[in-house]
Amino acid sequence: MKNKIYSEIQQIDLLIKTHDLLVDLCRERSPNATELAAAASILFSFYSGLKRMFAVIRETGAQAEQEPGEENALAESAYPDEMHRPGLSIFSDETLRILKPYELFHRSYLDKQHAAADWNEMKEPFLFLKVNWAIIKKKYYILLNKFKLTVLRKHE
Repeated sequence: MKNKIYSEIQQIDLLIKTHDLLVDLCRERSPNATELAAAASILFSFYSGLKRMFAVIRETGAQAEQEPGEENALAESAYPDEMHRPGLSIFSDETLRILKPYELFHRSYLDKQHAAADWNEMKEPFLFLKVNWAIIKKKYYILLNKFKLTVLRKHE
């Protein structure tokens, strides 16, 4: 579990670091068609990585105990597949506000089958990707620590 989680975190860190110049460019002016496609791909990859991170917790919770238990409930609630899932209440309203534009863009991008992206739809999530990732990553570590403590407590 630990290796999968840290691998996903490193991949997202690298994704953001690698594209800092594009973010800076898009702060100065609207992106051209090629830059827009790259920005859309980055946002899509970012949220896909987030989904995989939360899925690791979910899968581990299911493996830890077959019956419904506290760690399974936490793991279920930690999967941000759709923002309306009631379990997402483990995140603060602030974190949900940060996650929502990425989830909406991800769904919209899938629905359009990767057709031309709309800069107005993705501008804010893209320009604040680095800042938002820092907040999400911090919240994820808090969630992960809660999850590990719950699993350890159940198996003492």
